Amino acid sequence: MSKSFEDIFDKFVGQTGGQRLPEEPKSGRKRADYLYRKSESLPIDILLEMKSLEDEGYQKYVQDTQQMIANWLRLGRIVVMGTAAVKYHRVAEPLRKEWDELIFPYIQNLIRTANRQLKQTKADLNLPDAKCIILLANEGNLAHFPTDLIQVASRILDPKRKQYLTTDALEYLSAPSVGLRARGIIREGSAWWIGVQRNPTDVVLGNFRETLRNLYGPFLAEHRGLPYRETRVKEPMDIHRDRFDRPDETELTRVQSIRHLPPLVRNPSAEKV
Repeated sequence: MSKSFEDIFDKFVGQTGGQRLPEEPKSGRKRADYLYRKSESLPIDILLEMKSLEDEGYQKYVQDTQQMIANWLRLGRIVVMGTAAVKYHRVAEPLRKEWDELIFPYIQNLIRTANRQLKQTKADLNLPDAKCIILLANEGNLAHFPTDLIQVASRILDPKRKQYLTTDALEYLSAPSVGLRARGIIREGSAWWIGVQRNPTDVVLGNFRETLRNLYGPFLAEHRGLPYRETRVKEPMDIHRDRFDRPDETELTRVQSIRHLPPLVRNPSAEKV
């Protein structure tokens, strides 16, 4: 993860009542990144672990994906005009399934590592009842629309799988340098924060997650010195239908909400997803 975005998010956590956790002083074991302590306004302790999509395993994923696409081109399974990028949601269903074979273990490894750190931190700090959230930050992965990765995370955290049980929720958010292309009601350069929760009936955790989403957009806008405007989409399937021709309704039932923020970069040539 870039130091600049880490510093920005540290400030956001501090302003919203949380704290950055130091590494375990004796063993040097990696702990979770953040802790929100139980208080009068928060009836539970909450641990957060941040992972960047551009960190662990990213280069191998990129190399494998490039090789896969090169094979598709060589075999005539796809046709690309000029320098157009190959996007996950624009390829045929059989090709997406092949792509899933690469992206699933890549995201699963990030979740596995984060879940291990959260579990260890609960033990180190004697917080057996703490709720745990994984944060996935996108600092430049441009091949996937937000709902692509959140569907993968939904499958990995599906309660039927009974794995990574320390993790109670996962949030997928964009760094200031990454934005969406304009489409329908989505403004050019919009950022996002979208998540899944293992137990949707956990109201306290759900309210905490909603509070962070509510505060993240204004914080980033203020940080960049830009006005804050928000388009709230109550039904994520509306966004999915707008971006894809064939939505998968089963997977998206676990998506809690999606929040679109204003352009957070002044440079109009900044790369878009």
